[in-house]
Amino acid sequence: MPRFCANLSLMYSELPFLDRFGAARTAGFDGVEVLFPYDVAANEILDRLAVNDLRLVLINCPPPNYADGPRGFAAVPGGRGQVPA
Repeated sequence: MPRFCANLSLMYSELPFLDRFGAARTAGFDGVEVLFPYDVAANEILDRLAVNDLRLVLINCPPPNYADGPRGFAAVPGGRGQVPA
């Protein structure tokens, strides 16, 4: 039987990001995923996961310059050791 998680980057967009964790739990989800939560402190996310008894099952690596410029470097020759700014 498949188990689904709530993508908090896309779902409950009418709510502030940190309030989406409670909405996911209320809807019956056990796990959540987030795309790029790097504007929020990790301890705040951990607190919301704990309070709502949720598991974080997917998180994307930070992109190098998602808003303006190349969006990745994994396939760029010589870009393997780069770290996002």
